[in-house]
Formats: sequence, structure tokens, C-alpha cells
Amino acid sequence: MFTTSFFLALATVSGLVSARPASLEARTYPRPGTACDISQAKLVFPQDLANLTAQTEPTSFVGFAFGVQNYTCADGHYKSDGVIARLFDASCLIANDPHGFSELPSKALEIWKQAPPEITIDKVNSAPGLFTSSQFQGDYFFFPNPNQGEQPPIIPRWDFSAIGGAFSGNLDAGVTGKAKATVAAPTGPQDVNWSQFDNAENSGKLGKQIYRTDTREGQPPPTCSDNGSKLSVKFTCNYWFMGASL
Repeated sequence: MFTTSFFLALATVSGLVSARPASLEARTYPRPGTACDISQAKLVFPQDLANLTAQTEPTSFVGFAFGVQNYTCADGHYKSDGVIARLFDASCLIANDPHGFSELPSKALEIWKQAPPEITIDKVNSAPGLFTSSQFQGDYFFFPNPNQGEQPPIIPRWDFSAIGGAFSGNLDAGVTGKAKATVAAPTGPQDVNWSQFDNAENSGKLGKQIYRTDTREGQPPPTCSDNGSKLSVKFTCNYWFMGASL
């Protein structure tokens, strides 16, 4: 019973964010992964986040993501093992309720944190009542750098080609990120950084620019004592994809 109430609550969350889009009139937009037209939406950063540069491509997709930040204890500190997350279409929230869109990560995080351990990411995403199948966009994950010994050791990728995703079976519907800029979250040290990525060497058609904004939690404790131990920390955020060619 908890599972059903968890899904329904998350599906009806609404609420404000610094990265606020332009005001738009919602209308049906028959593009996979985007139920409402957000092509004129602009991502606007607070002045103290100057390291993140303005978008130069039109907005293609905006996804609400929830998942886990993974870490391993090494030499008294946690090092990142990457992220596993799922993304859902937030375009109609932007078009109809920008205020609700901006507070979605905070309110959804509280519900996500209350879920019992058996409610894993894959189970949440496949359950009815959370988001409809048309709202599921795809996955976010990291994979090992194929050039061993080079930095970074793991590389981020967004993939909308999963079964049931926005572009199921379309291998062009992804993008590998090349980190361009990162800045501490304006909401505090408990939240993972806001970040900006470029499309790494034409790695897909999902976007030329990707931004992570409005992060909520995801940071590990400052120290650890059990070397080799693993830790997963729940988080939520918004992802913006600019310049898709799908």
C-alpha cells in the first residue's frame, strides 16, 4: 500500500527555482519526450552562478530526475562512482506552472527519501501512478572511460532509447556528456553541484548542451572509515537538453 501512495504523491507534486524558464502558453507538442512546446523556454541563472554559461541552442527537453549518487570510501573520504537516475518529461509543468516545476525537486525528494529500501529506482519507474508511460524519457548513468588511465575515469550518459522511453530503440537518442563547468549548488553544501556539459564528440542527437540544475541532496558524509565500503545517497534534480536533432 505504501508503494501506491508514494507513486501518487510524487505524481502530484508542485512548487520555485532559480533557473526559471520564460513564460509560455502550453499547447500540444507531438514530439516524443516533450508533451508541451518549450522551444522558447530559456534557462536563466542567478548572478552568483556565472561559471555556467548561457545556452546557445533552443530548449529541446527538460526532465525531472530522481535517483542515487553512488560512492566508495577510499582513504577516509568518499569518491564518486557515478549516478543512476530516471528522467520524466517536465515540459507541461514549465508551460503551465513554472512555480510548481521549480519546487518539484524539493517536494519529490522528501517522498523519495521516505520510500522503503525495496522501492528501488527501477521499481518506482515501472509502477503505475507515478508518471504515465509517455512521461518517461529515459536513463542517466555513468560508464567507464574506454581510454584506460585517462581522465575522467567514468563518463556520464543520458539515454532516451530504453524500452518504454521517449525514443524506444532509437540509438541516436542519447548523448555522452563532456563536463564544461560546475558550481556549488546555491541551496547549500548538502546538494550536489549544478553542472553544464557539452555533447562529447557527436555522441548522439539528444542535445548539444546539457545542464543539471535545482539539485536536492546527493552529497556523502565528509569522511568515512571503512575503506571499500559503498554508499548510495538519494537525490533529485532537473536536466535541460538544448539543441537536440531528433
